[in-house]
Amino acid sequence: MPPLQPRLRYKERARAALRLALLRETGARLLRHGCHDVRIDAIAGACGIAKGTAYLQFSSRSRLLGGAVQQLDHALAEQLAAPPPRIAGARAMLRWTILKAVDAQIAALASRSNGAGDDDGVAWPCCQRITPCPYGGAARSLSIIERRARAVTAPASDVARPRDIVDLLMAVSIARLVQAPQPPPAPAHRRYIARLFDRLLA
Repeated sequence: MPPLQPRLRYKERARAALRLALLRETGARLLRHGCHDVRIDAIAGACGIAKGTAYLQFSSRSRLLGGAVQQLDHALAEQLAAPPPRIAGARAMLRWTILKAVDAQIAALASRSNGAGDDDGVAWPCCQRITPCPYGGAARSLSIIERRARAVTAPASDVARPRDIVDLLMAVSIARLVQAPQPPPAPAHRRYIARLFDRLLA
């Protein structure tokens, strides 16, 4: 029989629920507007609390943004860590993982351009212009991609090291998405990254 979890008092449960609501709202706004346009007073208002109450939960804007960014990254990392059972082999696993991360970037930009964000917390990275993220994002998900890249590359290979594969594919993906005035059609962008992947690992 598993040990019983300690029951939280009402005040602690209310505080945890408020923190979660603030993180979710911040994450949704990050995906719509990017981190530079996120304001604590707007987030607090959307959650139905005063700005000072939000500061009681998170002592600074950076801490709130950091928590939201890491929550988004954690959600995507959970998806990347559980590939479909039909995928077999290290190369196929790496290909699926990278394209899944690219799809998340496309989804983030699509929600931003349409003015409506998704609250499911799978899009990463929320900021398409700053890498690495100043708020500590893309740590778990990149580590999963790097681990799978390590399984594909030969130990003494000079052609492509695991981190080179990760950096090149993700950097090209982000660059192609943000340089265009509007996000390119998702299938075309996805096909480009898939061709780049196949050429790099040919």
